[in-house]
Amino acid sequence: MKKNWIYLWIVVALLTLQPLYALGQDYSQTIDFDLNQAFSWNINWKHTLDQIPQGSIIQSASITLRVKVWYWGSNIYEQNIDIMASDTSSFSLPQNRVCELNPSTNPSASNFYTVTCPLPSIALGYIENDGDIYIGTNTYMGTYYIDYSTLTVSASQVEQYSLTVDVDPIQSGAVTLNPPGQIYNDGQIIILSATNSSGYVFDHWTGEVADIHQAITTVTIDKNQSVVANFSSDRDSDGVKDSIDGCPDDPKKTIPSQCGCDCVDTPGGRPVPWLYLLLRQQ
Repeated sequence: MKKNWIYLWIVVALLTLQPLYALGQDYSQTIDFDLNQAFSWNINWKHTLDQIPQGSIIQSASITLRVKVWYWGSNIYEQNIDIMASDTSSFSLPQNRVCELNPSTNPSASNFYTVTCPLPSIALGYIENDGDIYIGTNTYMGTYYIDYSTLTVSASQVEQYSLTVDVDPIQSGAVTLNPPGQIYNDGQIIILSATNSSGYVFDHWTGEVADIHQAITTVTIDKNQSVVANFSSDRDSDGVKDSIDGCPDDPKKTIPSQCGCDCVDTPGGRPVPWLYLLLRQQ
């Protein structure tokens, strides 16, 4: 009986840990905003998306307005209406302009004009930040009537994975990531750059990187991954690891000459130690 209760608690725990939204799933939401009033100069309103989960990638979005431009006698106040998008209630032109509503030269006072504008990538970022976006309209000296505004958004919830990076031996070097982070979207390509500490030289990568022998390489995120930058001892800091350096303490030689390491061969004479040459220069 006790085992059954344990199994039940495990099942409940697993169900509780399930995400509210399925990874890899596509989402869409349409928001109608009825204004039904006339405006002079400019106005803005806020759309909040509550059916698209945080962390989703916004694939596309568009704003549709149904607007009537008003007459005063036989003169039209304003024909062009700027349609804008922002992440706050503050707007500036032309930075926040999405498109313009341009009625015909002699629009009918009884006609509504409908315009649909795709939102640029910067506006998609506004929605990704916090699920909100402000839409605004502007004229310079006219009066216009907005019937309604419709925001349509398509998004997808991408899978995310972790990337763990270490160095071996400890303190032998460092790794920088571009872009920096620990959690990345599925399919994202990360640039890895290994830099050695003094007395070490980069040797190779361990993990699923594009080139294990290059200090700068890439890794493609398609699962949780672990990458290690391996460095080797390089006592003379000549860029050749000690295990294959024939003169590991001589930065000017990797292969011993006739006199060996840390010396200069002189034709017809005996080898001259490096220390002797240095002292003669004093």
